[in-house]
Amino acid sequence: LLLVSAIETAAEHWRSDHGSPSERLQESKPTLKARLHTAGGDELVDFVANEIIDSLGATNKFVKFVLEHLPPEPKDRPSPAFQIPCSKTKLRENLALIYKHRSDALHGGTPFPAPMCEAPYFDQESKQFADKPLGLASKSHGSVWTAADTPILLHAFEYISRGALIRWWDSMANQVKGSAKAVPARHR
Repeated sequence: LLLVSAIETAAEHWRSDHGSPSERLQESKPTLKARLHTAGGDELVDFVANEIIDSLGATNKFVKFVLEHLPPEPKDRPSPAFQIPCSKTKLRENLALIYKHRSDALHGGTPFPAPMCEAPYFDQESKQFADKPLGLASKSHGSVWTAADTPILLHAFEYISRGALIRWWDSMANQVKGSAKAVPARHR
C-alpha cells in the first residue's frame, strides 16, 4: 500500500510537468471535455479541469510513471516458471491490477491478496527467489486468489517501485545539473 502511494505521489509531481489541466482532461476523459466545451466553452473546461486535476486518470498516471522509469531487469532471475513477465504489455496489466488492489484496500477496506505479501519461494535451480506466487491459486484466511489475481510478490514489486523512484529522482537531478550551468553562480 505504501509503495503504491509513494509512486502515486511521485507520479502526480511528474505528471504535473506533462500538460495543462485541460490537456490532461482531454487525455483522460475526452468525452467529458467535449461535453463541457459544448456547454460552456473553454472557460468551463478550464474550471472543471482545475477542480478535478488530482483525480484524473490515477491508474493511468501510476502505470505510465512506472513504465517510463522502469528499472532494468535484475541480472539474476529465478527460473522462467517463477518470473513475472517483463513485456511492457503484461507489466501494464499487472501494474493496473496492483493499483486496483491498492484502491480496494484504501477505499474499500479489502486487504491486498495475502499471497502477494508472503515470503517468496526460493528456487533451488537458479538460487533466486520467485517473483510471483506459485501455483494456479492460493488459499489463505478463508479466501482464494487465482494466479491472475496475484501477479507479483512484495519483494519483486519493491524492486520495481524503488528502481522507478530512483530513476525519476536521477532524471530530476540531471535536469537541475543541466539548468545550473545557465544560472549565474550568485543565484545558485
